[in-house]
Amino acid sequence: MDEDPLFVGGDPFSYELTKYSPCIDAGTPDTTGLHLPATDLAGNPRIYNGRIDIGAYEYQGYGIDEPDTSFIHNLYLFQNKPNPFKESTTISFISADYERIKDYTLSIYNTKGQLVRRYEGNKNDFWVRTEIVWDSTDEQGRQVAPGTYFYKLEYNGHAVVRKMVKVR
Repeated sequence: MDEDPLFVGGDPFSYELTKYSPCIDAGTPDTTGLHLPATDLAGNPRIYNGRIDIGAYEYQGYGIDEPDTSFIHNLYLFQNKPNPFKESTTISFISADYERIKDYTLSIYNTKGQLVRRYEGNKNDFWVRTEIVWDSTDEQGRQVAPGTYFYKLEYNGHAVVRKMVKVR
């Protein structure tokens, strides 16, 4: 490929694709015999939208408006793992400058935009790498249905959104 792959910016080790990347759906259409793993390095389905992407990460697309990157203002929100998941999943984020982080909120929404679960924290429980395990329950402790969910990390007036999938 002779074009800029348009990786997600900010993190020098991130090879995730932006929604404008020419690598999306540019892989070989016939994956027979390639012995591909079921998921990419982020734990997402390896083939999304019917054709494989070029690279280590499969672009997942998004159903809501969001920034083109998961790295903004010295904070990186990772793809949840595992994804897809059955019972629980871990959502992680890191900060290059955690001394300046004040309060943060991690909110989980369904595809209708309805709040499912919210986690709040402050500087005292924010580490260089913070992990939150979501047990796929709502605020009342009820199990949520299989489907697509979005998680949004808000901090210091900034927000990052990612998508996750719960399966049966």
